[in-house]
Parts: sequence; structure tokens; C-alpha cells
Amino acid sequence: MPLAVLAPPHPTPRPALTADAPRNGGRMALQATLAPGRPRPGSGRVPPVAAPPDRQGSRAVREREVGAVDDTPAEPSDIALLREADSGQSYAFGLLYDRHKRRVLNACYRIVAHREDAEDAAALVFLETWRRRAVVRDIDGSILPWLLATSVNVGRTLRRNRGRYRTFLGGLHPEDGHVSEADSVDRRLERAAALGPTWAAFAKLNAKEQTILLLCVVEELPQEEVAATLGIPVGTVKSRLSRAKERLRRQMELDESLGRERAPEGRR
Repeated sequence: MPLAVLAPPHPTPRPALTADAPRNGGRMALQATLAPGRPRPGSGRVPPVAAPPDRQGSRAVREREVGAVDDTPAEPSDIALLREADSGQSYAFGLLYDRHKRRVLNACYRIVAHREDAEDAAALVFLETWRRRAVVRDIDGSILPWLLATSVNVGRTLRRNRGRYRTFLGGLHPEDGHVSEADSVDRRLERAAALGPTWAAFAKLNAKEQTILLLCVVEELPQEEVAATLGIPVGTVKSRLSRAKERLRRQMELDESLGRERAPEGRR
């Protein structure tokens, strides 16, 4: 299928993404001793649409007799949209993209810490979703957990490849493209400052640790959904989450200690 399937049926502006993106509720959740996520509120019944004044009375009588009826058409699930797209309805993948693009973009930003790279990574996540549509795992019709887990892998790969590409360019044109060690250190410090201490430490964790923290703590998905998405037992999710929290705590303490050692005397 052509890549145009990734675009929604009508052009929509890319979601705005600033350096404040990782400083939202996700970071607050990680900083609050990385406590497990709060249970998500259930989806309540949508109240019936009010009828015109002259029919209000008769409708009220009917609702008392047979109960309130919700005549709002249900939105198709993620997996249903993916199947429609697979059958040739390209608009369906556009709807799927619009539904989850912002959360995927934010997840990618937490990995790559760069706006343009995050946008590229998010596009690759949906491309990978289309490429692997036959094996995408859904949870009660939702593929959001799968998208978020894929965001971690795609973001890490993109960040690693971009680093190799810059090194390669520096080797081809030493006079123009070479990045000195001092410049490299400055770039890392700027990236850490943009992320904040929590996300700077998060960026140093391995893929499994980042994935489990992103799904369980930042996105506050139930552990049962995380287990089904990753294809592991719930007990493994709990133990992996506990180790990831401890690893993040130690990394933050190490970064803070190193920061004090490197700070000028007057700033300590």
C-alpha cells in the first residue's frame, strides 16, 4: 500500500511540540517515587441527547418505562480500523493516526529529546504498525499499548542511527562536520537540561526498563494490559517494573552526584 495511507483524509497540522512536552503529567508520575499508576476511570454511559421541547415529555415517559437509551453511534475500535485499512479503506488508517498521534509523538520525544527526530520517529511507528498489521496485538480492540511499546524501540533505533550518521559525516568532512569532544559534551548537557533530571536519567535506561516505565507509570496502563501487549506474565511485569524504578532512582542519584562534582565552586 502506498505511504499516502499514513496521511489522514484531510491535511491536518502536525501537533505542536515544545521542550515542555516531557514536563507534563508523565514526569510528575515518575518523580512521585514512581508509584504505580492510578486506575483509569471507566467509560461511563453517555447521557441521551435532549429532545426538542415539544417531545421532552413523551421521551421522559419512555425513558422511565424502558430506561435511558443511548443512540450515539459507537466509534470503531483501533483493530477494526486497522482491518478496514487492510481491506483497502485508506481513510481508516488516517482515523487511527489522528486518534493516537499525540500520545505516540510524546512517547517518541521522551526517547529522542528532539522535536524533529520525535516527529520522524512517530511517523516510523505508524509505518511499522502498517507493515506489521497482521501481528499487531490489541487489548479489547485498542492498539495504543502496542504503539507505545513500538515507540520506545523505534525511538532508540533512530537516536542510535542519527548518532552514527553524524559521526560518519564528521569522518567525511573533518574540517566541516567534525564534532569536537567539547561540543559533544555541550550537546549532551543541553539535551539533559531540556529533558530535566528525571528524563535525563530515563534516557540512560535500557529498552525493557524504558518500556515498562512508559507503559505502567507514564501512561498508567493496567499491568494486565501491559502483560498482554509485551507477551509476558503479569508477575514478570511487576518484577520488571520494580527493578526499573530502582534502576531509575539510582541513575538519578548518580547524575545528581556527578552534577555536584562538575559544578563550579560557587554553585555547589
